[in-house]
Amino acid sequence: MRQLLAQIGVSQPDRVGTILQGERQAGALMERSAPVPELIPVLAKFASQERVELKDVAVRIRERGMTAALSREDLLILMLDEYRMETRDLL
Repeated sequence: MRQLLAQIGVSQPDRVGTILQGERQAGALMERSAPVPELIPVLAKFASQERVELKDVAVRIRERGMTAALSREDLLILMLDEYRMETRDLL
């Protein structure tokens, strides 16, 4: 997975993982997003005290519809969510 993310432009996927550890409220996640500011617009769509999980972000992206223009970050989140869904039964 690390090599795949590096190939598509996320050379340090551990930074994203670190941001997503701990508190899950959107405001706290945004504060920890300084090293990866590309995540801030994605997280800003949630209320500051709202608990946010990867699957929640992916749902909001999918709700935009099949013809919506997606950012690079949107596509990465959808890819990670698909990976999460495919591997959840393997754990």
